[in-house]
Amino acid sequence: MLKDVFICPQVFTEPTLNSSNWKDIKYLLENIMNSGYIVALKRKQWIRDTNGNISKLEPKVKGPLLKLIKTLKSRERIVEHPISESTIDEESDWLNYALQLNEKRHLFSIFSNRALESTLTLEQLEEININEKYGLTGSKTFTLSSENIEKLLIPFLSYAKKITIIDPYFYIHESRYENSLRIIAKLLGERRGEKQASAIIVNCKWVGKINNFKRVWENTISEIKNESGQSIEINCWEEQEGSIKMHDRYLITNQSGLVSAAGTNIDVNQQSEWSVKDYREQEDILSQYKSNSSPFNLIYKLSTEE
Repeated sequence: MLKDVFICPQVFTEPTLNSSNWKDIKYLLENIMNSGYIVALKRKQWIRDTNGNISKLEPKVKGPLLKLIKTLKSRERIVEHPISESTIDEESDWLNYALQLNEKRHLFSIFSNRALESTLTLEQLEEININEKYGLTGSKTFTLSSENIEKLLIPFLSYAKKITIIDPYFYIHESRYENSLRIIAKLLGERRGEKQASAIIVNCKWVGKINNFKRVWENTISEIKNESGQSIEINCWEEQEGSIKMHDRYLITNQSGLVSAAGTNIDVNQQSEWSVKDYREQEDILSQYKSNSSPFNLIYKLSTEE
């Protein structure tokens, strides 16, 4: 549901980009801001080179594009993929690395000034319905099998640094939730084989029976930590009488968020509808699971880092 895109910084130069076609790249970036991210390889250099190229364009073009790059950066929608070279000088260098990534796992789109079988140019972008191809595509419904969950979460988690799971019934002594946690730990920060240690935070509802499974939970998260390198924290919250209830299920990363209607567990007999959560509402949801702003009481906390 998230689209990973690569754009060579040289695409943002004249005569490729000009006053007659610049809105195509503008619409592309606006859509990526909500429904995807830019795999920038060397993130700092990509931002520096891209901003440098945009700054040479005429004022009516460079202003909106610089603002979009700034917003993408602040939303962490421009991500790093580690490569061996300290600097990249030519468009051919950027493109070669992007094509190598594409061979490891398909990138949704690669944009360059060279029309290749695996790339798009701005001229070709003019013939595409940008909103339809790169925009939010609505919700998707599928069976909660391991295969379907992995397919959904690979682009969502591969370049994320942190994920917060909000599910009142995410009790990992049950195999369907343990299996889900293992998949998330495997995919989080995967970066096409260049694994990045990241953090998983689970928020679930406190019930008394959890006391019977604390040792199981401790052993499970320790084992997953050793296998994946991910830090794991589980928080159990108690609902308050007369206050809001824990119900909806979310997966929220430092980049984006997903909503699941039926749950975040593995269950081949259960279908669930998934959709991308509005970026502007994600912080309000997360604030409900911070001690100083939560409508719930934190009863039990377990962490691999303690």
